[in-house]
Amino acid sequence: MMTKSFRIFIVVLNWNGVQDTCACLDSIASLTYPNFNVVTVDNGSSDNSLALLRAYQAPYPMTLLETGCNLGYAGGNNVGIRHAIQQGADYILVLNNDTKVSPDLIEQLVAAALRNPDAGALGARLLCMDRPTTVDFDGAYWNNSKLAFIYPGEGSEESLLLMEEKETDYICGAALFIRTEVAQHIGLFDEQYFLTWEESDWCFRARRAGYKCRMAPSAKVWHALAASFSGENSPLRIYFSIRNRLYWAERNLGGLSYLRMLMRGLISSIPDFTVADGPEPWIKRIYWAAQGYTLAWLGNGDRLEYLATRRAILDYLGHRFGDCPHEVRTWSKTWAARRS
Repeated sequence: MMTKSFRIFIVVLNWNGVQDTCACLDSIASLTYPNFNVVTVDNGSSDNSLALLRAYQAPYPMTLLETGCNLGYAGGNNVGIRHAIQQGADYILVLNNDTKVSPDLIEQLVAAALRNPDAGALGARLLCMDRPTTVDFDGAYWNNSKLAFIYPGEGSEESLLLMEEKETDYICGAALFIRTEVAQHIGLFDEQYFLTWEESDWCFRARRAGYKCRMAPSAKVWHALAASFSGENSPLRIYFSIRNRLYWAERNLGGLSYLRMLMRGLISSIPDFTVADGPEPWIKRIYWAAQGYTLAWLGNGDRLEYLATRRAILDYLGHRFGDCPHEVRTWSKTWAARRS
């Protein structure tokens, strides 16, 4: 079958990031594959996103869907994926709005899919937007002894890496190419995650169902990092990463590994006693450290990263999933303001 006969749907999710989204949509216009549709999903934006997206003149078939509220990465993308399935998509590319694509991206992904009929999903090689020849993601492998994923190639110059297609434990959701039949078989993203870890959970489910996940390094996408979090170390990022990591471990790891992960999370919820350097007398600095330590134990104070950690652990233990509590977003805004 000719690769150009497949119906490809590209799902792009927007949430208060219309400038990135429009740049991504402009980039999609460079694609040379002739048979694709774009589904842009606005995830309840509160800025001027909707007005600009409604006015956007795409030089390709594009549908704008409006959720009316923030459903998170998982829920928002699911809206677009369901639409693509209903419209008869053969393949669905879930593409972050903070990305730009190579013109031959779809040809490369479709060709890789044909070469690898056992692959339920394929991933593009992600390169850094601000360092275009530096690799951001080129596959990931679970290391059970470290209870963490390892990322071979991350931070490397692309010219130093091989171009062979290879199996991976999961594919980054910034550019995830899915066979429609697999999504119909195993389901869509688990919306309990809301944000982070949902794509690794989906890939592990696909692998348990007998499908492989493979990287296609000839397919390239440039990705800006942490656009949804205001930074990798923000309280918002910490909250979702810790809570969802434990939920992921519960669903995907064996009993002992899950218990080790849970114990590690509980230990991280214990505040450390740190005396800050400074010109003030040591007795004052110790007093301030003791005050901050006590407030942290009580779930108050200005140790925002710790407060996010503590809330994440408590919410996981209480099985409170979906979006984060309002105060976590408040902490993250405060954290970002301190660094501006």
